[in-house]
Amino acid sequence: MWARAHLVRYADDFVVLARCIGHRIPQWIERTVEGWLGLTINRRKTQIVMLTPRGTDQLHFLGYTFRYDWDQFGRQTRYFTAVPTKQAMARGREAVRQLTTAGRSHVPVAVVVADLNAFLRGWQQYFQFGHARRAQHVLTAFAIERLMRHLRRRSQRPVRLPDGMTWYGYITRSLGLQPLGVAPRHSAIGFR
Repeated sequence: MWARAHLVRYADDFVVLARCIGHRIPQWIERTVEGWLGLTINRRKTQIVMLTPRGTDQLHFLGYTFRYDWDQFGRQTRYFTAVPTKQAMARGREAVRQLTTAGRSHVPVAVVVADLNAFLRGWQQYFQFGHARRAQHVLTAFAIERLMRHLRRRSQRPVRLPDGMTWYGYITRSLGLQPLGVAPRHSAIGFR
């Protein structure tokens, strides 16, 4: 065990879960991390958060916000949930912005859509834990809006919507952008 401890150079983040936190737990963590492992704890970032159904504390960790939310159906109960943080949403929007920027107007639309689908799929896989449905809808709407702007910006090849089709239908059905939270229409091997 001691030989493995010397292999640890640094640790980014960690969380300790306990039913109740007295003075002995933080002392034991400090002794273990700083003494036995030889790492330095960042005291500015260290905090004790009490996540209880009656409390309002939240824990932000690895792109997630862990908290208790009220029941969505109006019952007077609260449940423990995990949602993407505001910073994770901002990073997601920035990635979509970069994929649909004016500098990519020369890139074929099929390639832009494929790049967006790859990013959105990866984002959805990372945030599949917890309740990310609202965040998925927000990021999908943002991606569709940015792709609309991108298509209108292309001066040599303006896009005209077919009669009776909305931008959402055109982008998702005709161009193939896969909205988050929706099962794909066909598999990667071509079955329908």
